[in-house]
Amino acid sequence: MHDVTKNIIRLSCLVMIGAQCVSAIHAQQTQNLPTPVDPSAKGSLIKPDSLSIQEMEKNIKIEKAPPAPPPVVVVEEVKPAAGTYEEVLFYEKQCRAKKDINCVKAGTIIMSEKPPQQIYDLDSAARAKRALRLYEIAIAVDNFEAMEYAYDLYYDPYTILRAFNSFGDKSRAMEIREVMVSKNYAGGMIRLAQDYLENPEYLLSLGKKKEACQIIKQNTTNNDLTNKSKEIVNTLKNDLTCKVIN
Repeated sequence: MHDVTKNIIRLSCLVMIGAQCVSAIHAQQTQNLPTPVDPSAKGSLIKPDSLSIQEMEKNIKIEKAPPAPPPVVVVEEVKPAAGTYEEVLFYEKQCRAKKDINCVKAGTIIMSEKPPQQIYDLDSAARAKRALRLYEIAIAVDNFEAMEYAYDLYYDPYTILRAFNSFGDKSRAMEIREVMVSKNYAGGMIRLAQDYLENPEYLLSLGKKKEACQIIKQNTTNNDLTNKSKEIVNTLKNDLTCKVIN
């Protein structure tokens, strides 16, 4: 009987302890529940008061975008009438602005048979030097047509005539021709052939004569040549040396 009493007492203690544990767990879960959301808070857990919103708005700096710059209006210069001195000045100005094709246009007008009177009144050396300055600007950006015209002014195969040419420069001419030939440019190859056929230094060089005649023959029907190169080909294809060799 005594043992039964002890067991009843132990069981009562266990029941009491269990109830206390459940109460403690329930209290802990209640503490961890999220704070109820205020329906008027629009998604926020805490609704800031109106004073906080006003303070925040004061602290926000709104940076305005800078005004757009006015549109750039490009005014193209009107080219003067052809054959006038103003046309030469127009092309020279365009040439200095690195528009290389206009360097060639200005130079060819200056060296033409009938240039404007202001150019015609200059002596031949002054005209050539003026044209060469323009050609050199175009050569700096690899304009091959300018190289042709510059070479033709710089180089004279005849030593005696070259002595009277104040603007001639054989070394510069050879540099320009070397560039054209290295690029396999027809205008340069034709001028190499011209040198082999006309330069007294190659009078007895049969191999170079044959090479020159072959170059001329290859370019006889080349329609991509400049007018000056076509003139050289038409002259050299009737050369007595090429007629004999061919």
